[in-house]
Amino acid sequence: FRELFRGWKLSLDISRNGVDAVTEFYQSLSNRLGYEIFPEENSVNTAAYEVLDVLGDAALATQLFELSAATYPESPNAYAGLARIAETQADVAGAIQYIEKSLSLVDENDVRYARYVELLSGFRNSLSAESAPR
Repeated sequence: FRELFRGWKLSLDISRNGVDAVTEFYQSLSNRLGYEIFPEENSVNTAAYEVLDVLGDAALATQLFELSAATYPESPNAYAGLARIAETQADVAGAIQYIEKSLSLVDENDVRYARYVELLSGFRNSLSAESAPR
C-alpha cells in the first residue's frame, strides 16, 4: 500500500527550485499514474509557507501562492498567504486587498471567516496609523 503513494509528497527540496520544478513534479507524477494530477492546494500552500519561513524567500513564496491561486481560484487560502507576504513586506494596502479577496470567498459560517475579519481589521488599523499625522 505504501508503494502506491511513494513520491506523492511535494518536498521543500523540490519547492525551493521554483514553480517550474513544482509543475514538473506534478507532471511527472501524472505521467507515472496515467492521468493528470494538478498541484495539490495544501501541499503547494504548505511549501510556500516553508519557503517563506525557512528560506526567507518572499519572491518564491509569492510565486507558489500565485500557482495555488491560479489552480484553485475559488479557494481563499492562497490569497491569505499572499496577504501574509504583503504584510511582511510592509505592503499593508496589498495585504488588505488579498485578505479582502480571501474574505469574499468564504461565508460567515466558515471557520476562517472570523480570522480573516480579524486580520482585515488589523491591517486597516495599521494603514490608519501609517497615514495619521505625526
